[in-house]
Amino acid sequence: MVTKIKTIVSDQINKLKNIAKFGETTWREFPTAAVKVFLLGEETVAFLSTGVLKEFRTITTALYSLNKAVQKNYTLENFINELVDLLRRLNKEEREASSIDWNVLIKSLVEKPDIEAEVVFPIYGVLLETPLIQLGDFKIYSREALIDEHPDIKNIINIASANSQILSSEYFLAQNVVTKSIEKCKEEAERNFFIFENVSNFVTAGFHRTYKVSLFNSWFYSQVEHMIFAGNQTLFGGKTLHRFEPVKIGASYFSDNTNGYEEVWKLITTKRNDLQNKILESIEWSGKASVETDDNKAFLLYIIAIESILNYTHNSSLYSPITISLADSVAFLLGKNKKSRKEYAKHVIDLYGIRSGIVHGSIRQISDLDLHRAFSLSHQIIKKILLDSPYKSFTSKQMLSEYLLKEKKYEMGEP
Repeated sequence: MVTKIKTIVSDQINKLKNIAKFGETTWREFPTAAVKVFLLGEETVAFLSTGVLKEFRTITTALYSLNKAVQKNYTLENFINELVDLLRRLNKEEREASSIDWNVLIKSLVEKPDIEAEVVFPIYGVLLETPLIQLGDFKIYSREALIDEHPDIKNIINIASANSQILSSEYFLAQNVVTKSIEKCKEEAERNFFIFENVSNFVTAGFHRTYKVSLFNSWFYSQVEHMIFAGNQTLFGGKTLHRFEPVKIGASYFSDNTNGYEEVWKLITTKRNDLQNKILESIEWSGKASVETDDNKAFLLYIIAIESILNYTHNSSLYSPITISLADSVAFLLGKNKKSRKEYAKHVIDLYGIRSGIVHGSIRQISDLDLHRAFSLSHQIIKKILLDSPYKSFTSKQMLSEYLLKEKKYEMGEP
């Protein structure tokens, strides 16, 4: 089997070599073609045309996925650059690739020394009462604390253009990452930072959408402006549709493990089991919902959060087996007696009726009460599974589903 895989790998490398064009003049002859070019002059390796580029991406992505250590330590583009170097060498030596070439390539990547880097992004919508706080593997610096930690950037910050977000920000989110390439450090941290944003908004969530943490920009209000021309009058005006307040993210509340928050921050960067992946996914959907100013969209995001953690997919039929099973799961998860289980099951079926109405256009605007029910339900479900036994000991969606719909259902009776 190993020999067969190595043969397939060398065949794929040779296929790349055969569709590549070597030397500068080859790709300049096709100025209107879709093209991907590596280096210039005699060292140029180019891939021309849409079909060739599609094949190039398919092969390189497949080869990249063959080695977990490579995936962990290098971006796809890092790997492609190394692979193109091999193609260039094969062309100069006028030979085909062998399994030995692949082994040498992988060995050279895996044995490169580790790089430890602190990746820093601007973060908005937060206030610190101390210069530095830590949440899980993340740090949040004030501007002064970042300069103290990295004094070499002081001159850059002092002369920064006002248009530079990262250099004009007051607060910075940072994570230390260890890989074998700077690009992979950035990729890893960037992915974690966007999860951090969603988790932050989940933790700070209130039904009235008061607070918001953002990595994208510093604008925390939506405003509509207008002009009116009436007779001889020209009027200008506007109104604020929504405004968010900054979050005091250093408060002890953010590390309070009675709500599971200390563990939630750790979930972002630690190795997760199947159920933990679903918990984090559900938290992200709920976090996005909590800062969505369109009520209908927020409602749908809360429903996705509920479905995500209980592993059920959308279905257009209101009373489908999937909807009934989801209602049963919520009822047995949250209900403490027969009466409350019936109420929870009814809540879920009602919410699915509203969801169907939004999707199919029969409901134009949901009520505050319905939005609050979806908000509350998603938070209750997440915290129950995160904190309570036996749920917190489960490792997969299947274990959770089977417990709720089989063991607990038979223990407690129908909802």
